[in-house]
This record gives sequence, structure tokens and C-alpha cells, in this order.
Amino acid sequence: MALCEAELQLPAALSQKLENSAANSPLRYFPAVFLRALEGGNHAIERFIPESCRHDPDLARRARLIAHFGVQGTIFGAVYAIFYGLIGHFNGAAVVLVCSVVFAAVPWILKRTGNIGMSGHLVVGTMAAGFT
Repeated sequence: MALCEAELQLPAALSQKLENSAANSPLRYFPAVFLRALEGGNHAIERFIPESCRHDPDLARRARLIAHFGVQGTIFGAVYAIFYGLIGHFNGAAVVLVCSVVFAAVPWILKRTGNIGMSGHLVVGTMAAGFT
């Protein structure tokens, strides 16, 4: 057992070199930057949660999911539409753009109506229409 533990230990010079390179790496800031970006995104999503849903944790969770789907569907749909346009598939790009516009409207519709069911069905219906 002692032999196995000794084989796994790094020499002191190599261990120190690895620690120094990790401490000076710009990637050490990535988690904090990522967390701040997520926090800002969550703050933006919170403004779409209807007041009628804020008192119930389950309703608030469902409303957040729907709002996130709307925002992310818009972003990723726009990226896919650009790629479709670049490869010359303009009909596909048009369909994806129409779906992206509907996705962009979902958080606003959720906030305006407060109707989670209708907003959720609109998200799923848009996905079904866009993928078939």
C-alpha cells in the first residue's frame, strides 16, 4: 500500500510548477465571471414573472422556465437562421426566424397575460411547428 501511494505523488518541483501555472492562469476568473453573467440573466428573466405567480414557488418556477425558453429560443433560433442562410437554405431560415419571433414574444405575453398555461403551450407549439 505504501508503494502505491509513493508512486502517485508528484515530485515537489513539478507540483510547485503546476500550482504556480494554475494560480496565474486567466481561467481562474472564469467561474466568477460566469456566475455574474448568470446572475444578470436571472435578473432579466425575473422581470417577466407575473406578480400573480410570485407568491407560489411552483408557479414562479414554471414561469421562469417558460421565460427562459422564450429567451433562449430567440437567441439560438437567430444563430440557426444565420447558419441556414449561410448554407443557402433560405426557406429553412425563414421558418426558424418566424419561430424565433414567436419565442421572443413569449416572455412578454407571459408578463402581460399572467397565463402560464397559454405561454407554455405557445412555446411547445412553436417548437413542434418549427421542428416538423
